[in-house]
Formats: sequence, structure tokens, C-alpha cells
Amino acid sequence: MKDKSTCQRLFQEIAEGKIACPPEDRVEAMIRVGHLIHGVHKDRKRAYRLYKEIYNLSQTLSQRTEALTQLSGIMMELARSDKGNLEECRIFYENALEEIPIDFVFSRSTIELMHLETWSHEKNHKKCIEEAEIYISKYPDYKRNLSMCKLFLGISKVNLGLNKEAKEIFEEIVQMDLEEKGNKWKDVDVQERAVVWLIHICEAQNDFDGAEIWRQYKEQAFK
Repeated sequence: MKDKSTCQRLFQEIAEGKIACPPEDRVEAMIRVGHLIHGVHKDRKRAYRLYKEIYNLSQTLSQRTEALTQLSGIMMELARSDKGNLEECRIFYENALEEIPIDFVFSRSTIELMHLETWSHEKNHKKCIEEAEIYISKYPDYKRNLSMCKLFLGISKVNLGLNKEAKEIFEEIVQMDLEEKGNKWKDVDVQERAVVWLIHICEAQNDFDGAEIWRQYKEQAFK
């Protein structure tokens, strides 16, 4: 019903132990409070502390994995806003992957995506390409993550002057049959971003007709 304030209050009461319940239910309530604190209130530091507590109190492997996955994302956001560093993120991701079982495929794919993302932000484009190419062959079925991986791969190719290869990758992203309109990763519309890069490549190659075609496509497809 989108009543997030009431939702948070009710889950907070369970999370704080004011309502008697089994330990695993209390942790589930804490996870929901964490989603609201992070997603709605954008309070990264408070969310980080809460997910650390969830990790320590977790009653199931699923809860522990959820805590590690959420902590991974928050650490990236903190690093990108100069409240942490990317090397610390990579160390955390590698340790998390040691702990998360192999059958938790989506969580592992999400954390591995963030790992290669750190190389992109550090402009270590060779490492980013190396990990991205492995990722594509390893996780072909998770389209949202796969599309973002290809975006990082294409950006790294552009930065290494491999515009022809990058163009093919961005075109692949645009043609992907994504599960939801405006497929987003951290508020980034991946397909729209790919089109922006296609315009950039066409202009760099003095292909102004091609750039205009993609510009018109962008205006129609992403109103």
C-alpha cells in the first residue's frame, strides 16, 4: 500500500524486540527496516550498522547472505562518495564470496559484478575487461546484472581506444530483452546509458548521421 512510514514503525517494533517472536522473525524484520533506511531514507551509515548487526544475529544462511549482499552494495556507495575506498570493497567482496555458498547464484553474481565495477571506477580498464569477460560466460542468465557488466566492459573498451568492439557491446545491450522497462542498476538505466555511449562513439568517428539516429532513438525509447 506504499505506506512506508507505518511499515517501518511496525517492523521497527519487531526488530527492537518489543513484540515477542522467534529470533529468525526478528532478523527478517531488521532486514526490512534496513531496506527502508537505505532505500527510502538514503541513510547509508545507519543502514551499514544495521546490516552488520543483522549479519551477527542472522539465524539462517539466507539471512547471512542477504546481509553480506546489502553490506557489499552500501560499501560501494560509500566508496563512491569518498567515505571509503575501493580496495577495501574488493577485500570485503572476496571474503564474502568465500562465505556465500555456490548455490546462492544471484547474490554471488551481484557481488562479483561490484568487484569488477571497482576496477572500472579506478580506471584499471584491463582488469575490468578481464573480469567482465569471465563474468559474461559465467552468469548468462541474470540479465540485469549481465547488462550492467556489458556496460562496464564497453566503457573500458572505449577508454582503451577499442571503439569498434565497444560499439558492438553497446548495441548488444540495447537489443537485450530485459525483464522490466527502464531496467536499472543503482538508478542507472543501462540501455539508455548504452545509447549515450553509442552517440559518443559515432561522434568520435565523425559519423554524425549515425549519432543522430541514436539520438532520435534515445528520445523515442526513453521518454
